[in-house]
Amino acid sequence: MTGDINTSADILSQEDVKAVYTAGGHYPALIGFDFLFATGPKASESWYQEYTNKTISLAEELWKKGGIPAFTWHWKDPSDQVDAFYVQGSGDPYTTFDFTQAFIPGTTEWDGESDTYKQMTEDLDHIASLFLQLQEADIAAIFRPIHESGGSWFWWSTHTGEEFAALYRLIYDRIVNKNGVKNLIWVFNPQDATFTSWDPGANYYDVLSVDIYNDTNNHV
Repeated sequence: MTGDINTSADILSQEDVKAVYTAGGHYPALIGFDFLFATGPKASESWYQEYTNKTISLAEELWKKGGIPAFTWHWKDPSDQVDAFYVQGSGDPYTTFDFTQAFIPGTTEWDGESDTYKQMTEDLDHIASLFLQLQEADIAAIFRPIHESGGSWFWWSTHTGEEFAALYRLIYDRIVNKNGVKNLIWVFNPQDATFTSWDPGANYYDVLSVDIYNDTNNHV
């Protein structure tokens, strides 16, 4: 997983990639990127666009070298009110964005005319456009959206498992069925393997993963 990307360096010169080579004598075949700056209130600013464009070009470079790009997306407040993805108590700044405001009241069906729905789908269409750039270059990727579901620190994980699952399915349907992105391996990433109610359904992902946070330098 890359941390801060150096926008003037190639894929093998990125700090985290070099660290793997230094430790083991080989470059990693699987390298992770983050669409952290692709959406949000500052996404149109030049540095943010440069970072996102560099992310795509690094993924292309990695693929040409025989590697596999993997993407996470720390999805910032879709309403663009604050440049944050954490909820109150988990980070500062934080967002109070409530994706359930896009549901038809009393259901987990989407109200396509709601502002909240339109804000989310605008972001999803933009992320789809980035994946389509890779698709047009015959490049595949791994995608892990709204990760660590069931945890209490991200806005997409502040409600029930059933509501989260509906959001995951919206992401998939909008990117795949609406925008035509067909080059992704989809990952469902619950915070805990026992969180079965958060499962969006086997038709919506290819890989099941769980995040594990060890102490620094503990790679067991």
